Amino acid sequence: MNSRVIKAELSPGFLQTNSVGGLPLIDSACHTDLAHAADNPATLFPIPLAAFEQYMLMDDNPNFPITFFIQFRLKGRLNLPALDEAINEAVCRHPLLGCRVERRGGRYWWVWSPEVVSRAELNPDVWRAAKPWMQPINLAIETGIRAWGDVTDTEAEITLQFHHACCDGIGASQFLEDIAVYYARLTTVDGPLPELRPLRPEALLTRADPGPRRVGRLRGSLPRRLARMLRDSIDFLFLERKEVLKAMPGDDSGEEAEEFNLQSEYLDRAATRRLRNVASRTNVTLNDILTRDLMKTLDEWNSESGGARRGKLICVLIPCSLRGPADDQLPAANVLGYAFPVRKRRDMLDSAVLLTNLGEEMSEFLKAQHGWLFVQGLQIAQRIPFLMSLSASILRYRCMSTAVLSHMGNRLNSISSRLKTVGDTIHVGNMTLAEIRCVPPLRYGTHAAVATYIFGGRLMINLRCDPATFGVRQTQQFLDRYVARLRRSAEEG
Repeated sequence: MNSRVIKAELSPGFLQTNSVGGLPLIDSACHTDLAHAADNPATLFPIPLAAFEQYMLMDDNPNFPITFFIQFRLKGRLNLPALDEAINEAVCRHPLLGCRVERRGGRYWWVWSPEVVSRAELNPDVWRAAKPWMQPINLAIETGIRAWGDVTDTEAEITLQFHHACCDGIGASQFLEDIAVYYARLTTVDGPLPELRPLRPEALLTRADPGPRRVGRLRGSLPRRLARMLRDSIDFLFLERKEVLKAMPGDDSGEEAEEFNLQSEYLDRAATRRLRNVASRTNVTLNDILTRDLMKTLDEWNSESGGARRGKLICVLIPCSLRGPADDQLPAANVLGYAFPVRKRRDMLDSAVLLTNLGEEMSEFLKAQHGWLFVQGLQIAQRIPFLMSLSASILRYRCMSTAVLSHMGNRLNSISSRLKTVGDTIHVGNMTLAEIRCVPPLRYGTHAAVATYIFGGRLMINLRCDPATFGVRQTQQFLDRYVARLRRSAEEG
């Protein structure tokens, strides 16, 4: 993309000198607008961090920030003041993204702090030098959202960076939807204006309660459930040894060290339909096929790169939403559990058997909502002084999975459903939406993060590899192998 910035439309105070993480802070005028929005979120705060949020805060690693990304590309001439206002209004609708974290009386609290919300940095020279994707978001002095991008006369590419303590991928997609709707309302010249989805900010007060959640309910007594939690936690975190994805010899990472390195590919509508039909006929989910093929790709890659280790396991971390029907109007938050399917190499020799076994395992996992057990374990740790911080410090430099796979299903289609769409063209006010990409965080020892979703009938596959280990060329090679395996799965079906 041509990196020439449209300076004529920059709103006042955009390139001010005070900054956090290399990006400028919102100026006082924006602060006033944000803090005095129609639905003032300040009345909700302070509120204590939930156990999972506190774990995400403490798990932050200077070299592996617990942040994830959504990137969108628009065609047309961007109205920068309208983008500023759209982000401001979206923060008010999703107030955890407008908060800092303070420690008071031994507990961590969300504190409404719109004055430190980072402003969108649209000067490529600034953000390329700052490399915000390599910088942790310090929630003590800034809020959990950053934005940067590249704007020309004909298109704009904007990247949103989220701290995982503030929200998950579903919450981030809601935030992006609100930005798009607000921007469209501000820049649409004629025709009906898109409507915002109803939200209840007060639902944040019960975001960690088991009542509205999909909670794992194991049969038996409380001691039995606690023993199950303890056994699973010890097995996964301390006993099972995860294999680390290794770059091929002669990698090009040194040439492009610390680049953002997000690559993407897709299956066309026909291949996507065939793959979904395969899942239906074999009585598994699309997510099961995605997991099976990622495991096979990891196995193949490490066998060639020299990363295969005797006695170690291929593990894919799968975020699982714990939202229930009552969460339809919940603002952006982190309501997740984790699944950690692991396999020995000999268990992956037969692809059909591997798929069946993964399908059965994930079906049982979702049926009992075992992802809630991970959250319950953190809630117990939060109640015991120093246990949460001790656990986080022990685990911060342990490999928890070979790769991460986050499948968002049709979630991002909610954006197009609220905007004017003509054929395949999605109108965002005076612009059109060309592309959306997203990717989960890269944790220590986890060198590949994959995000998949259905958008416009196509399966989109995004990959980001550890920029200190993998260069752009090898990241693309790994993605090509994964996508080729998915295409074979669609054809074999």
